[in-house]
Amino acid sequence: MEDWPADEEWGPLLPRWFVEASPAPKSEEEGRQYLAWWYGLSYEERSRVAQEEAEAGKWSVPDFLYPFKRGPDERQWRWWDATVRESNTLRVVVEIEGWPYAGGELLWLLRASGAAEVEKTV
Repeated sequence: MEDWPADEEWGPLLPRWFVEASPAPKSEEEGRQYLAWWYGLSYEERSRVAQEEAEAGKWSVPDFLYPFKRGPDERQWRWWDATVRESNTLRVVVEIEGWPYAGGELLWLLRASGAAEVEKTV
């Protein structure tokens, strides 16, 4: 995307709490190695790996932003709706292409926002 800010420009653009919750990004070399490996995976393998990584931990800001930067066709989910159920419960509805889906960046956003638990239903 032409108007997309550089990775180092995102800090002031995102909420401070999110940036502070996110780990430091991979080095350039680590990133290249990971992407080479990632693009060698099938759709199903990407979905599985993304799910495992999302369950395992935190995403750096550049990792979180990557699917958005690539465009809507790179993500396997679309935000549909959100409603407050109770004072401490938010219901988020997303449209997905299939199950399993690669939505680790969404799970990280929810966790970084303070979600103690993320429950997935179909």
